[in-house]
Amino acid sequence: MNVATALNKKYLRYTAVMLKSLCENNPGSVRIFLLNHELSAEDVQRIQKVLAAYDAQVVDFKVDRSA
Repeated sequence: MNVATALNKKYLRYTAVMLKSLCENNPGSVRIFLLNHELSAEDVQRIQKVLAAYDAQVVDFKVDRSA
């Protein structure tokens, strides 16, 4: 399953909880695209750590806001 979610730093914690729930309730492989413009590598790693027990791949997808 492919999932895309848009977030900023303020929603990092809530997004991690939502994605953990998604993985717990949908067994199988999940590829998660984090659409953002301000998350640091450490922020993405925090989400990856929350999802480490699941078959989940996290993709940091940077969005250009200048257009």
